[in-house]
Amino acid sequence: MPQSSCTNDTAAPLRQRCWISAGMYNDFGLVGQDVDRYLFVPNNYTVWLLNTMYACNAILPEECIASLGPVGCLYSKLSQSGQAPPSPSAVPLPGRIALTPVLAGSLAGGAGLVAIVLTAMGLLMWWRRRQRLAVGSNSYRTVSRSGAPPRHTVVRPSCGGDAADATSP
Repeated sequence: MPQSSCTNDTAAPLRQRCWISAGMYNDFGLVGQDVDRYLFVPNNYTVWLLNTMYACNAILPEECIASLGPVGCLYSKLSQSGQAPPSPSAVPLPGRIALTPVLAGSLAGGAGLVAIVLTAMGLLMWWRRRQRLAVGSNSYRTVSRSGAPPRHTVVRPSCGGDAADATSP
C-alpha cells in the first residue's frame, strides 16, 4: 500500500504516519487465539477481516522466527526494545470458565441441599415417632385405668355346622 505524504510525527493520526509495512486485508479469515505465556491458546472465535488496513512498525527477522518461533521472537524483540511483554491475564480468557468459583458454588449449594433434606427427614421421623408414642400411650392409659389385665379371645374353627367355640381366659 503506497504511503504518500506520510509523517513520522507520533502525534499524527495512525493513517497519516509512515510504517515499515502497510497494507489491506481484503478478505481474510482465521481462528482466534490469545497469547498466554509464549503459547497460542484458542479462544473459540472465528476472526474475519474484510477490507481491513494493517500497519507494522517493525518486522521480525526470519532467522529469529525460525529459531524461537513467532511468539518467542516477538517477546525477545520486545524485551530488547525495553517494552515489557503483555502480562498474562488475571481474568479468565474468553471461552474459559474459572473453575474455582463454579466448583465452590456447586459444592456449597449441594451441601446446603443435603442439609435441608436431612433436616426435613429428621423432623419427619421425630414427628412420626411422637405421634406413634402419643397414640400408644393413650391406648395404654385406657386399658390400665381399669386395673384389669387385657382380655384375649381365642376362636377355634369347627368342622361341624355349629358355631365356633369362643373362650375367654
